Amino acid sequence: MPMDLRFKTVLFDFDGVMVETLPYHLPAWRQVIESRFDFAFNPMTIKLNEGRPVLGIARAVFEEAGRQYSEALLLDVVEQKNAIFRATHKAAPYPENYEIMRIAKKRGLGTGLVTGTKKENVHALLSAELIDNFDVIIVDGDVERGKPFPDPYLAAAKRLGV
Repeated sequence: MPMDLRFKTVLFDFDGVMVETLPYHLPAWRQVIESRFDFAFNPMTIKLNEGRPVLGIARAVFEEAGRQYSEALLLDVVEQKNAIFRATHKAAPYPENYEIMRIAKKRGLGTGLVTGTKKENVHALLSAELIDNFDVIIVDGDVERGKPFPDPYLAAAKRLGV
């Protein structure tokens, strides 16, 4: 029995797919860590955890440095890092994404954005035009287990009916 392999939906990641953000996240992390704590910032920790929810990245930063932390401290660090990122980034969506979204919509495909970042970062970086073209957006906090677990993608697929 042949399988129907036609696409019904397209799910997009955010960081590195819709927008190249790492060059702007790294300095924001560095600024927060080096201005507040007595350990060296290791950019590799961020790179190896890219895509995960930001709280998990903050946890990895402290664990890799062998430092104690509380959830309240991590939340504060994340908020400060995100504020710096939003105030200093010069990132823009890859221009090709507008054409990809146009084609997806023309073909009647459902579209979803799945990211480990905060909703505020998505809205700071994507135009209203791009945001409005997504049928579903899953951000940090929308599912219990974020990336690298498949849960965010599964939630998007379920909301899109596939």
